[in-house]
Amino acid sequence: MPVKRLPLNPNLDHLRYHARDLLRDQAARNPGAAQRIREFQPRFNRASDAEIFDAPLSLSALSSQSRASRDFRVGQE
Repeated sequence: MPVKRLPLNPNLDHLRYHARDLLRDQAARNPGAAQRIREFQPRFNRASDAEIFDAPLSLSALSSQSRASRDFRVGQE
């Protein structure tokens, strides 16, 4: 998965929108969403797409800020 650069003026609301989009993609059973969840959520690193799609996720369960920060590699140079 390509790493995105954090914008110069990061906005947590914008990152929350990305997390909501990911939840919508998960509900739509989008394979790309399963891969992103698998890559950035350690508890799903060995889960099948079906297990991820059937998992009851929420913004808090997805930990949107931590997932987004890993997605953007916050704190790593």
